[in-house]
This record gives sequence, C-alpha cells and structure tokens, in this order.
Amino acid sequence: MISIIIPIYNVEGLLHHSLDSLKAQTYKDFEAILIDDGATDRSGAICDDYCLNDNRFKVIHKRNEGIAAARNEGLRLANGDFIFFMDSDDYIHPQTLEILVSSLLENKEADFCMVFGKKTYQHDDIVEDSFKDYSKSVISCGQEDMIRGLFGTSDQEIQYQVIWNKLFRRSLLKDIQFKDIVAEDVEFIMRVYLRTKKVVLFPFELYYYYQHPNSITHQDTNTSNQIVRERFIHNLDTYYQIYTYIPKEQVQYQAWCLWKLYKRIFNVRYYSYTTVYKDVAKRTISDVKGKTWDDAMNNPLIPSSQKWIIRSLYYFPVLYKLMMWKNRRLSN
Repeated sequence: MISIIIPIYNVEGLLHHSLDSLKAQTYKDFEAILIDDGATDRSGAICDDYCLNDNRFKVIHKRNEGIAAARNEGLRLANGDFIFFMDSDDYIHPQTLEILVSSLLENKEADFCMVFGKKTYQHDDIVEDSFKDYSKSVISCGQEDMIRGLFGTSDQEIQYQVIWNKLFRRSLLKDIQFKDIVAEDVEFIMRVYLRTKKVVLFPFELYYYYQHPNSITHQDTNTSNQIVRERFIHNLDTYYQIYTYIPKEQVQYQAWCLWKLYKRIFNVRYYSYTTVYKDVAKRTISDVKGKTWDDAMNNPLIPSSQKWIIRSLYYFPVLYKLMMWKNRRLSN
C-alpha cells in the first residue's frame, strides 16, 4: 500500500482538483493522509467530505505549525510500505501511482522511483494520454546521479530538489524527519540521497505542480516582501547545513555543493545589498564564507577556473552586477 501525505492550508479553491486526481488513479491501494494544518477557509470541511465518501482518505485537523510539522505528522501516521508526498494545490496523471509502484516492485534493489514534474498555471491542463509498456522506459540511476542533479544548474534541477515526484520505500525514510527551516524539502532529500544506492526514473511528466502567483515560493527575489526576502537569505544556512552532511571522503559531492553555495552567496548579495535586508544578508554571507572558504579553495575537484570565479566575484561584487546586467540585456 502507498501512503500519500498531503499538508493542507487554505486551498479551498484548488483542493478538489488535487484530491479528485487521486480518486482517478488506476492504482487503488493507497491511503491519502490529509493534514489540515489549521486552515481558516473551507479546506478542512472539504477534507471531511472526501473522508465520508471514500475510506481511503483520512484527515487530521491540527493547529497551524507549518509544512515541516504537517509532513512529519503524516509520516508518523503512515501505514503503507511506500510513501508519496503531494502538495495540496497540485495534481497527478491517472497512472502516476501505478507506474511508480510497479517500477519499484520490478526493481527490488531500487530505493525510490522518480518521475518528472510539469509546471501548470491552471487546473484544466490536458493530462497526457495513457502509457503502455511503461516498464521499457524506466532508467536506472545511482546516488551520484541524484546528488549531481541536486546541485545542478539546468532547468531540470527542481526535479532533484523536490520530494513530491518520488515514491519512496518506507524503510528508506526511517528516522528522517523534516526540519522547520527554509528549503526543508531540499535538506530532507539530501539526507535521503546520502543513504540511497539505486533509483529508477520514469522520464515523463506525471506530476503537475501549480504555480500560484501569490505563494512565497514563486515570488520574485527582487520583491520587498519581508518573508520572501528572509527566506531567500536564510536559504544559505540550509545549503551550508547540507554541506556538513557530506562525508569527508566524498570530495566530488563537496565540490558540487560548494560551487552551488557560492553562486547562491553572490545572488543573495546582489539582491539584498541595496535593501533594508543588507545587514542580515551580510552577516549570513560572512558566516557561511568563514566556514567554507578554505574548503572551497583547497578542494581538488573544484576546477581552477571556478575557484578564480569565486575569488573574483566575492572580492569584486561589481563584476557580478555587470554580469547580471549583461544577462538581462541578452534576455530582452
């Protein structure tokens, strides 16, 4: 059985579409654990309605504590052999669960199965046609592939950072919980990757993730919104924490993480230093730099060209400003 964990907070206009996509699944053996995280709209009542009409749906009403606590509550209540996380404003292809669980049952050494997610700006996007002989399309990957993807720079980077496009064996997640930090899903998935040996990937878009214009996640970093700004800055703390998890012998993983970390440092400084958040950004950058600079400069797998870029952009911020200005002109 699959346990589907869905944190829910004030999504009354979108929740039906999400839960209906579960009811339409070709794979029927699941429990949907709906965590009503203190919603103040009709979200909780909608959850109650689904539970009354389908005993696979279960709802927990709790006080608002945030997405990390909601997901941890779902993990505590899960009964399935497999765990699937879903956001309450997203929806999935009718064959998503079938393909995920079948791929894991056929590849018994795999720790989890992953599909691709697709951005959607409305909830009437046409779902792809049905998949036949899908087992022939499954690709095997390893730990290194996942971690390289996590620290990558391509438009596929999000596929490796998120938790909602993956079906995990429950045993893989033993003793791992979400932390109440910025980018809690990235921090969580890194700890999962470090205990992963084999992954199977079905390289098609089966998960549709809604781009809500007012959500914190999708607001531009150039906004004056205090919550967005602070999350953007403290994202550096999360990536430093991720860096501390990497075993010392995994020099390549450290190299990828440090390169990613310093690119984020330059981005945070660029967007923050002309705002009221410049002091907190400066303190955060100085702290992270002090803990990682020697490691970055001495890591043998960070190319000399990248080390030169790190040194140049850190000590001469105007170079990053010029680079961003040039990129904007080229994109216009």
